[in-house]
This record gives sequence, C-alpha cells and structure tokens, in this order.
Amino acid sequence: MRAERQVRKSVNDIGGENWGPIPLGQKETPGWVKLSTALRATLGDNGAGLANLHEGRRAREEMGYERYHALGYFEMGMQAIHDILVQKGVVTEREVQDRIAALWTAQDGGVRRWLNSAASRRKIVQTGENS
Repeated sequence: MRAERQVRKSVNDIGGENWGPIPLGQKETPGWVKLSTALRATLGDNGAGLANLHEGRRAREEMGYERYHALGYFEMGMQAIHDILVQKGVVTEREVQDRIAALWTAQDGGVRRWLNSAASRRKIVQTGENS
C-alpha cells in the first residue's frame, strides 16, 4: 500500500473551498487604491526596481493564511511592498511607524478612517481580537 503524501496548499490556493457568492457591484475606487497602484509601478521593474512582480507574489504567499485572507487585494499589495522594503533594508519598521503617526496627525478624517480600519483588521489577524 502506497503512503499518501500530504500536499500543503499555498495561501492563495482556494480551489475547492466555499467562499460564497462573488459581489459583482461596481464601487468607486478610493484615492488610496490609485496611489497604491502608482507606488507599485514606481517601485517596480520599470521604476526604481526595488520590488518586482515575483518578490510581490512571494511576499503575499508568505503572509500566512489568516493575514492573507483578512486583507483586501490592494491592502495585501501594500503590505507585500512594505515587507519587501523592510526585508531589503530600504526602510525600517520604525520609519514606517513614524510616517504613519505623522499621517495620523496631519491628514483629514478619510485617511484616518482608512488607517484605523486597516489597523483594526491587522489587530484582528494578529491577535484574534475583534474590538
């Protein structure tokens, strides 16, 4: 009798899982999403060359199942870029946190609401808490 080999799925392999219906309604694209697309292009192969497509895919897949599925598509992309830039030493985690704090202080309520909601999702993923 042949021993069955356990195959470990990647976080992005959702084949055979029931994720429910796909919402097809069109929503307005938030400004930060457009900026994230521009940032990705600026940092990518045709820009500064700091984070390429393959590194982005690797960074997404290394996030782990819970984190990967808790973030939206563009949030995940920004988290991947963050992780790559910190791993490469382009920025430090402290520099990123200091900049986020400065944005909290300087920006309007829309940015604050987005940062707060992103921070809440990150807290739920990291701690399992929902407060």
